[in-house]
Amino acid sequence: MEFNLDKIFEGSDQQQVDIFLNSYYSFLFLKKNSFYDFLKANTDTNSPAIRLLISCKDGDQYDSIVDFFKPFKNVQVKNVLSSAEPTEHMITIITNQNLVSFFKIDYNTDKRMFTCKLSDSLTGDIVTFFYTLFVNIWSTIDKNIILEKRNIFQQDFVDIASHQLRNPILPIIGFSKTLKSKIEDPDMLDYLNIIIKNAEKLKNIANDILDISKIEANPLKLDFEIFDLCELLEIIARDYNQFSNKDSSGIRILFQGRPNVFIEADKEYIKQAFENILNNSYFFTKKNEGNKIIISVFENDDDFYANVLIEDEGPGIPDDDPERIFTKFYPNSGGAGLGLFISKKIVEIHGGSVVVGNRIDDIGAKFLIKIPLKGTNVPGQPDYNKSTDGLKLLIIDDFSENLETVKESILSLGYDIDHFEDPYNAIERFVPGKYSLVFLGINVKGLDGFDLYDDLKKRDKKIKGYFMSSSKINKEAMEFLNNNMMYDHFIYKPLSLNAFVKILRNEQVN
Repeated sequence: MEFNLDKIFEGSDQQQVDIFLNSYYSFLFLKKNSFYDFLKANTDTNSPAIRLLISCKDGDQYDSIVDFFKPFKNVQVKNVLSSAEPTEHMITIITNQNLVSFFKIDYNTDKRMFTCKLSDSLTGDIVTFFYTLFVNIWSTIDKNIILEKRNIFQQDFVDIASHQLRNPILPIIGFSKTLKSKIEDPDMLDYLNIIIKNAEKLKNIANDILDISKIEANPLKLDFEIFDLCELLEIIARDYNQFSNKDSSGIRILFQGRPNVFIEADKEYIKQAFENILNNSYFFTKKNEGNKIIISVFENDDDFYANVLIEDEGPGIPDDDPERIFTKFYPNSGGAGLGLFISKKIVEIHGGSVVVGNRIDDIGAKFLIKIPLKGTNVPGQPDYNKSTDGLKLLIIDDFSENLETVKESILSLGYDIDHFEDPYNAIERFVPGKYSLVFLGINVKGLDGFDLYDDLKKRDKKIKGYFMSSSKINKEAMEFLNNNMMYDHFIYKPLSLNAFVKILRNEQVN
C-alpha cells in the first residue's frame, strides 16, 4: 500500500483521525508528500478532526511543526518529549477507531528522496489497545500542560511578592536615614540603627528570593558581552576596600592578577556572583578578627578557564561536608543563607564551577571559581572598522526587536541588507548573483527554512546560507536534508552583533 493521504483518510468524514510521528523526520516526510496541500484542500466542515502526537527531542523542532499546522483549525498538535533517537522512522495512523496503519520511512541520502511503505495494518479488537494508548498519552500531556501553567502562576506569584515586599522597604530605609540625621538622642539613634539594619537585611532577602525564583523557574536570560575579568575584579576589590574603611574593620582586599583575561558572560550576573562570595568572606573574616582577603586570577595551560581564587581569614569551612554551604538557607552565613547558592548557580549557568575548601590550619576558607575563557588575545570588541568589500546580505525571518536592532547596527557598518519577513516575497524578488550571504530563520511563516534555502541555491549556486536558530538540535535535520551543509552554518539566538560581524569578517577573508 502506497502512502496515499486521500486513500488513508477516505471515509473518515466527521470522524477522529489520530496520527503518531515517532521522529522529526517523520514530519519532514509528511511535508515532502503534500500534507499541507491535502489539508488545505480538505478544510471544509466535513473534514476529519486530526490529533497529531509528535516525538521531538527539543522544543525548537516542535515549534516549527506547530507553526506549520497553525492555518488548520481541525488539527491539534502535541509533543511527547523524548531524548532517545529512534532506530526507525514510523508514522502510525488510527482511522475511525477501527484501523491502525503503520508506515516505515526511509531516506536515500544520495538521491535525497524519501520512500515509504506500509509496514503492517491492524483491524479488530487490537485497535482498541492502540487507540486507548493514544488517548491516555494525549490526556497525560494535557495534565502536564496544566501543571506547567500552575508552575508559571507560582513563579509569577513569587516575582510579584518579592517586588511588593521591596516596595515598602526602600521608603523605610530612606526615611529612617533622613530621620537619623535630625535626631541627637543616643537611645533614639540606636533604635533607628536597628531599624535601618533590619530593613536592609529584609531588602537583601527579597532580592535573593527574586533571584532564586528566576534561576529555578527558567534559565536566566543572559546578556553576553566580552570583557576583562581582571578589570571587573579590580573594581569590586576597590569598592570593598572603600566599604572596609567606612566599616572600620581593618580588612584589606588584595587583588593579584594581570590584565586581558577575557571572558564572554553576563557582566552584571558575574559581578553579583563574586560579590556574594566576597560578602561571605568579609563577614567571616571580620567575625574571626582577620585582616585580609586575597583575590588571585590565573590561567592553566591545560584548560580553557579563568581561575579566580578567593582566600579569606575566617574560621574556615566544616570538614564533614563543605559543599553544604551552597545550599539554600545555610545557617551562620551572616545573611539569609542564599548568596552562595545564587553565586554557584550563576557560575554554573555560564559553564563554570565553584569549589570550596580550607586554607592551612585555622586561617580561613578558599573559593576556586572557574569561568570559561574567551581568549586572552581577544579584544573587548571585534574590529568594526574593516572594509565591507561590498558584501550584500539577504535576511529572511520574522520581525523581532532583537533582529531589527542587529540589522540596524550592521547597516551602520556599511553593509547592504535586504530583509524580507514574507519568504514568498523574498523568492519572488530574488536576483541571482545579487547577494553574497543569506541569513534564514528555521521556520518563516510556515515555510521550512531548509526548503527555502534549497530553492535559493538552485537559482544561485554561489550564495552561502546561515540558519538562525535558538538551539543546536536542527543540526541533525540539516545534515539529514543536505549532506553538503556544515554545522558552522548556524547562528544562534538571541542574535548579537558580534556573532554577525565574526561571520562577515570570516567570509571576507575566505
